[in-house]
Amino acid sequence: MNEALKVERLSKHFDGTQALADVGLTVLAGEVHALVGENGAGKSTLAKIIAGVIAPDSGEIFINGAKVVFKNPIDAQHSGIGIIFQELDLFPNLTIAENIVAGNVRAERGVFVDAAAMDSFCRPLLEQVRLNIPPRRLVRDLSLGQMQLVAIARALGMQARIIIMDEPTSSLSEDGAATLFELIRGLKQDSVSIIYVSHKMDEIFRISDRVSVLRDGRLISTRSAAATSVGEIIRDMVGRELRESARPAAPGAAAVLLSVRQLSTAKLHHVSFDLHAGEVLGIAGLVGSGRSSLGRALFGLDPILDGSIELHGQPFTPRSPRTR
Repeated sequence: MNEALKVERLSKHFDGTQALADVGLTVLAGEVHALVGENGAGKSTLAKIIAGVIAPDSGEIFINGAKVVFKNPIDAQHSGIGIIFQELDLFPNLTIAENIVAGNVRAERGVFVDAAAMDSFCRPLLEQVRLNIPPRRLVRDLSLGQMQLVAIARALGMQARIIIMDEPTSSLSEDGAATLFELIRGLKQDSVSIIYVSHKMDEIFRISDRVSVLRDGRLISTRSAAATSVGEIIRDMVGRELRESARPAAPGAAAVLLSVRQLSTAKLHHVSFDLHAGEVLGIAGLVGSGRSSLGRALFGLDPILDGSIELHGQPFTPRSPRTR
């Protein structure tokens, strides 16, 4: 495959903090390249430099083998780079269509003041992300998940050949995430490259071709997703092997307050545990592992497909958050 993007020796300081240090990265055409690391590892800084949002202190960027220098995001857009921020940069008091065409170098001149032209430009993009909402709806009236899809439609409207997605499923439902993954597969077939920034290991191994790990502003490794494991990625992220450790159980066996057996939802599979009176029970796991889904199921927000719950030793089956 051809190299769609290559960065060499990128470095960036913020008030004495080394955000990036001599980072080199190559992204191939039609590749989904996951970028992972702990908070503060430098993922967002690298993404913003590639998208022209901030300038590096040193280093070089090449697009299809040609060196480029970005003074602003418009320069990056002209080079075929789009970015979807985790903190969505939409205008809430403008319509969906106005948000999609604003600052879009691919939109025809004058389209911003022609409502019919904006609608024609935006409808195919909204259909592509499966957002069945009129283009003239104000963005402030949308849900967070719908806003995320508008941001994705805007990037598609820029005809970007390299799209950076920063935690793109953070506000999406499971159905919305599935739609996004279908879009990504379609973009890959069109040789569009995706830089996918995420903490969610299940997503990373589901859609990415390669995984690059940043730690403390440095590139630690780049691995084929098919030839690595979650354990190896986590080891690179934290810089050491993580080993399970046990501590003695608290003395005294209190009564079981809540008992869950074989609980299954669309996300969870056969989860069982007991919670004792006066006990603090920790629920741990990577982002996307199902921690929040367990809370949603127990509170009645997500439907339970199988399993049973007992409260104070009695079957507990109320259906709504109000009765829970």
